[in-house]
Amino acid sequence: KENVKSEELFCRMNSDYLVLLLKYYNKDELKNRINYLDIKIGNLEKITNDKYELHLHYGIYCGEETDTDIDIMVSRANHALFLVKNDRKQPFEFYSGAIQERIVEEKEIEEH
Repeated sequence: KENVKSEELFCRMNSDYLVLLLKYYNKDELKNRINYLDIKIGNLEKITNDKYELHLHYGIYCGEETDTDIDIMVSRANHALFLVKNDRKQPFEFYSGAIQERIVEEKEIEEH
């Protein structure tokens, strides 16, 4: 909570899925902030004196001003998350048009 600003939102969707709605100016700033949060959360054992090994992964959707449906935004972030879920070298991925194209192609294959 200490790293969430007044105009931002942090919530738990279910079990171990968390959603952060963050304000940012560019993707580099957002990457730096995610890396910082990842380090802070990864250092949890130093705070609690308990041994935890956390491997966090982040799916990022950079919303547009016209976005109003939180479910669609979370769904898009989840699609990006799926790409990096088991990759510790790259703990986060940004949702992109390429991801959307792949989803459409997969649906077309399933339908035929």
